[in-house]
Amino acid sequence: MGQDRIDGDVRFDDKVVVYDPANPANSVTYAIKFKNDLVFGVKSNKVSINVESYPNPTSGKFVVKAAKMTDVKVADITGRNVFSKITSANEVTIDLSKENAGIYLVTVNSKDGAKTIKVIKL
Repeated sequence: MGQDRIDGDVRFDDKVVVYDPANPANSVTYAIKFKNDLVFGVKSNKVSINVESYPNPTSGKFVVKAAKMTDVKVADITGRNVFSKITSANEVTIDLSKENAGIYLVTVNSKDGAKTIKVIKL
């Protein structure tokens, strides 16, 4: 990951974030790609998928819905992976009943993009 530099130079590992204060969901991160000190590509990670989750908060089981899903991952707040599933369905039921109460990050990947949402387990 790049870092802030006083000299204004751009290095091979830098990313540029275009932040939309009116709607942070519209913010975009660009990865800068170099070859021999020349920029030859910029790749955007613009997220444009709609993800639904219910019930949230949950006491254990909850449903995640998104069109064209390819996989779903759930991590606890420390980053430990607690659930992972490859799927082509538009709906997945996840069971966290054996996990501790807390905040979980659900990452949904689809053919159109990716999105991470928070789910609270009571």
